[in-house]
Amino acid sequence: MTTNETAKREQYQEAEQELLKLIEEVEGIEEGDLKGLEEKIYQGIFKIGRKLMEGGMKKGNESEPVPTKMQGECGHPQQLVAYRSKKLLTLFGEVEWKRAYYQCQVEEDQEPAAEQEQAPKCSHGRAPADEKWGVQGKRTTPGVQQYISMCHAHAGRGRRDLSSPAPVEDVGPTSAQLDETGGQGLSRERR
Repeated sequence: MTTNETAKREQYQEAEQELLKLIEEVEGIEEGDLKGLEEKIYQGIFKIGRKLMEGGMKKGNESEPVPTKMQGECGHPQQLVAYRSKKLLTLFGEVEWKRAYYQCQVEEDQEPAAEQEQAPKCSHGRAPADEKWGVQGKRTTPGVQQYISMCHAHAGRGRRDLSSPAPVEDVGPTSAQLDETGGQGLSRERR
């Protein structure tokens, strides 16, 4: 097996171990305990999902060397200062991964006056992986953001059960439709 194949295999080993653990736990559930079976599988799937998310986000990060220096958006040279952890809330729960963090090597008060006029105010640091994954300045994934939007849409239309949101097209009658019928006469097709 080549080094790349080994690295790929290792990044998903934790998810595989979670799956094997879940199978053992499911086998240990008493026959007829449908609620227990369903809950165990539900929780296990989320654990596996988190491990897969972490593995997918690490893909390539650990085997590929990162540059030690780069140019910041501010125009200043930036240097790799550390690998910082970032926690993201995903549809599967919170995941964490480490990514390279770069910091400007020029302090604002040390810049020559001519350079201050040309370059915008310095941002001092950045994590290119955040930009790559579209999560710079965010703590939630696009999936979570969409789910939150759907919850708001459902709540705005009077829907109380948000545990399993319906597709956006099927959010039920609007308040305007209820006003038109006095809340009584919705057609059977809409119920």
